[in-house]
Amino acid sequence: MSKIILAFDTAMGACSAALLKEETQSVLACKHEPMQRGQAERLVPLIDEIMNEANVSYQDIGLIASTRGAGAFTGLRLSLATARTFSLSLDIPAIGVSTLETIAFQSPERSKNVMICLETKRKDYYTQTFGPDRTALEQPYCRNLSQVIEAIQKHQPVMIGDANRRLKADLESSGIKVPEMTDILYPDCRVLANRALAKYQKDGDRLQDMEPLYLRDADVSFPATKK
Repeated sequence: MSKIILAFDTAMGACSAALLKEETQSVLACKHEPMQRGQAERLVPLIDEIMNEANVSYQDIGLIASTRGAGAFTGLRLSLATARTFSLSLDIPAIGVSTLETIAFQSPERSKNVMICLETKRKDYYTQTFGPDRTALEQPYCRNLSQVIEAIQKHQPVMIGDANRRLKADLESSGIKVPEMTDILYPDCRVLANRALAKYQKDGDRLQDMEPLYLRDADVSFPATKK
């Protein structure tokens, strides 16, 4: 396998991509553009831009990494579909990594549990708790406020993610002590690349975790029927 990893993410209100060299863990190129819409039109041109910046051809890529959720339904499906396309056309492995795991490994906190808490754009939260060594202590969940409070009381974590402002207000209005919080708004594609490489080196599967991680049903609106 070539030693260059291409990682990209469109699951959480941004379009991001990075190229990493395995041997040195050096970043060859990286771009991140916050956006709520337009990732479908922007992702491949963004990838082309970092490839040109790094003077790397697609034949130099040995591993594709993509986030797989939780996150925006359209965004995470876009990222996974693009990863599958590259994997098939270049005949190289593709590995999916959850946004929750990626953000957990971004956190500088290494002495306490961390609970990743991400926006759903509704009243609930996408969550998962990890130990100080980033071992998952539970499965990922979509939790309502009372369930989040129960998990906080059980694990005593530092809260990490993009939903902290809303969660803080919800906890205060419920009379619950607010735990320590650190805002991390997006998955870092450099961390994503390293997590994908670790998974590939462990299991060696050509396509691994390439299905979307859905923690609740999609919001679907149907047109009104004529009476």
